[in-house]
Amino acid sequence: MNNIFKSPVSISARLIFLISIALSFALLLFSWIMINSVVLHFKQQDEYTLNQMNLTISSLLSESIDSESEHFTRIKTIINEHQDIIVYLVDNEGNELISPTANTDIITQLKNYDPIKDNADEYLEDYRLSESFIDVSADNHNQKKYRLVTALSLNFHHDYLNSLINSLIISAILLCLFTIFVVYFLVIKGLKPLKDVSNKIKTVTSENLSIRLDPTAVPAELKQLTLSFNEMLVKIEDVFVRQTNFSADIAHEMRTPITNLMTETQISLNKNRTKEELVEVLYSNLEEYNRLSRMISDMLFLAQADDNMLIPEKKLINIKSEIELIFDYFEFLAEDNEIKLKLMGDAQPILADKDMLRRAITNLLSNAIRYTPKGDTISINLTNINNGIEIIISNPGHKIPVEHLPKLFDRFYRVDKSRQRKNEGSGIGLAIVKSIILAHKGSIKVSSDDYSTRFTLFIPNIN
Repeated sequence: MNNIFKSPVSISARLIFLISIALSFALLLFSWIMINSVVLHFKQQDEYTLNQMNLTISSLLSESIDSESEHFTRIKTIINEHQDIIVYLVDNEGNELISPTANTDIITQLKNYDPIKDNADEYLEDYRLSESFIDVSADNHNQKKYRLVTALSLNFHHDYLNSLINSLIISAILLCLFTIFVVYFLVIKGLKPLKDVSNKIKTVTSENLSIRLDPTAVPAELKQLTLSFNEMLVKIEDVFVRQTNFSADIAHEMRTPITNLMTETQISLNKNRTKEELVEVLYSNLEEYNRLSRMISDMLFLAQADDNMLIPEKKLINIKSEIELIFDYFEFLAEDNEIKLKLMGDAQPILADKDMLRRAITNLLSNAIRYTPKGDTISINLTNINNGIEIIISNPGHKIPVEHLPKLFDRFYRVDKSRQRKNEGSGIGLAIVKSIILAHKGSIKVSSDDYSTRFTLFIPNIN
């Protein structure tokens, strides 16, 4: 039965098959109960009829009549009124007083019937037998004993049962065929919403991922399916949009330095240049090459993260000392922008990849310096929390709209699309930060209000 559910057979065929099997079993059970009820009823009826006959004959034999032959005449008259009953009566001396007019085989079988051995089927298959002994008081105060064997014909019962069984078989076949037809119609109609959902899903392509299924237009059993499918479409659409934007952004990012290289080279070739001018052009080209190299390196880093190949080499590090070294590195850049760097709190040493973690904090601090107004302070707060540490990097500045916050960690995503990218990062710094934190089994979130923007990092202290 399990193979039926696991097989690739259609749902319609499986439902029709299983319902047909269930109906057939129910019909068989009903037929069995009905036939056995009829047989039991016939048996009870036959036993009652035979008991009544035995009581009648016993009563007649007990009556006081001058002639004994008159007893037997009256008994024979009653027997003749019941053509389906055979009576065999003998006295205690073995004299056959009443015997059937049938052949000697039946007489012999009645004579040898023994109810204690219950051998009725052994002798008369078409009769139900009953045996009784009758004691009658004679005029001389002697007791007369009689053995009475009565047999009731079962031919009518057999004919009725055969007819009933044939009728049940024919009815069961017709009912099964009718039920299969009705079930097929109901199954096809019942599965139509599923087919409609399937047809709707077939229309979804990469060009129309905005299509959504209507959960209110399907039965309750399919509502969760449509909701899950819609959630999957949202995720797929988001991936497609990011992929499209990513391709466009990376093309734009790479086109800018390549265009600069081509322009510088063409200008240098169009007129004679002094050695100093050529060296200056080469230094300018070297900057663009470095920019391309960093971008390619960052992309390879993210590709490793996407393939789960970014495995931190964890060592016990003092995160506060590492941030102080990063502050030393950014000291001159912060002074040029008239920005102060402030480190607050302390944290326990943790197991982490020093280079990765330094890169993540460097990216966040560089980003904070870029968007912090002059004269303000960037703060980093350290806290021990939940078997790990929490790092909050906060910088004053304009509020980032709520709808942009979840997308800040997307590659090449910018809140202001119209801003020039000169002197800005490559656009994948925050994506790298998120990859590093996730590689450490941690989490990162961002919040922003009218006063500041805060990046909250949690790094668990696990090996």
